[in-house]
Amino acid sequence: MPRSDIMKEFPGFGLDIPENWWPGQPEDEEDLYARATGVEAKMRSLGHETDLRVTAVGHGTFGAVLMSSILGAPPCGYTRFSQNNCCVSVLELRPGRAKLVRSNDVSHLPPELLT
Repeated sequence: MPRSDIMKEFPGFGLDIPENWWPGQPEDEEDLYARATGVEAKMRSLGHETDLRVTAVGHGTFGAVLMSSILGAPPCGYTRFSQNNCCVSVLELRPGRAKLVRSNDVSHLPPELLT
């Protein structure tokens, strides 16, 4: 769904979705990490010197790469963190550091919906 359609579907939600949020083609690991680094920079800028909570919604593989990038783990040729569909992961970002608070929490899902 292009940004314009998402913004129409969810008016008034303060969504900040880049026009190129999805590259539309497979990415190699280097490009995926580069995209994750850009998302991290945006998240940090939104919450800079505030207690603003920023939510990022994405697919499992991208979520895992985003977590790796935020925590300073370099590309490794595999997905370092497990991320089920609809899971919740929480990272606390402070200038120059990050803390993993919760990862791949699916306690809100019934077992039949775990994927």
